[in-house]
Amino acid sequence: MKVSLVGVQDMNFTSRDGNEINGVKVFIAYPDENTYGNIAESKFIQRNVYDSFKVSVDKLIEKIGEVVNVEFDPKKKIVGISL
Repeated sequence: MKVSLVGVQDMNFTSRDGNEINGVKVFIAYPDENTYGNIAESKFIQRNVYDSFKVSVDKLIEKIGEVVNVEFDPKKKIVGISL
């Protein structure tokens, strides 16, 4: 699915409850048949999943404001990004 990339947040920290948070949060917008205009949402991608995309965070940041291809699984989790 083609989406507009609105933002990227590279995350690596320990939460207050001691859990390690390591991944990338992407902010995207795309048309939806049940919405006037676009849906805007953020999606967190675990680091090991993101690394499998073979797209560096720096390259993704360069694409902010552009259209990128995002692949979702049936649960609407991102399983692929291509520039």
